[in-house]
Amino acid sequence: MSKSCKLLFLILISICATYIQAQESAVYNDINFILDPIKGTAEVTATPYISGDVLIPDEITVGQKTYQVVEIGENAFYGCTKLHTVTIGSGLDTVSSYAFYDCKGLKTLNIPENVKTLLMPHVENQKRVVDAANNVDKKLLEEAFAEDPIVKGRITSEEIHVLVEEMLAKTL
Repeated sequence: MSKSCKLLFLILISICATYIQAQESAVYNDINFILDPIKGTAEVTATPYISGDVLIPDEITVGQKTYQVVEIGENAFYGCTKLHTVTIGSGLDTVSSYAFYDCKGLKTLNIPENVKTLLMPHVENQKRVVDAANNVDKKLLEEAFAEDPIVKGRITSEEIHVLVEEMLAKTL
C-alpha cells in the first residue's frame, strides 16, 4: 500500500472516530435520545418500559445545547405494551423500523404532516399502528408498505393502494 493510500486511510479512520465519539446520549422526559452535537439533532432510541401518554418534543435542551428531534429510531418503543398515546412533534421527519413494534396498548398515534419517512415492517404491526394513527398521510403509508421486506416485490403498487385504502376505511 502506498504512503498516500495509508495516509488517506488514517484520515478517514480519524474522521469516523471523531464522529462516533461526538455522539452522546441523554434522557429527557423519560425518553432516551442519541444526540449528535455536530448536527444539533436528536434521535429517540430504545426506551423500554415507558407507558401511558408520550410526547416526542420538537427539540430538547441538554446542558446549554438545544437539539432538534428528527427521528424515532429503530426499536425505540419496541414492546412497550402499556404505551397508549404518542404525539410526535412537528420537527420530526422519520419513524424508523420497529419503532412501535409490539406496542399492543397503543391507541393513538399523532403523526404530523412533516413526517417524510415511515418504516414499519410486518403487516400485523402496520395495522396496529394505522389503527392508532390520526390523520396519517395515505401516500406515506403506501411507501411504508412498499418498503416492507415481507411485501416488497410480492405485490403491486395498486394492491398496496387498495390495502391502505381498506385499512384507513376500517379506522374511520
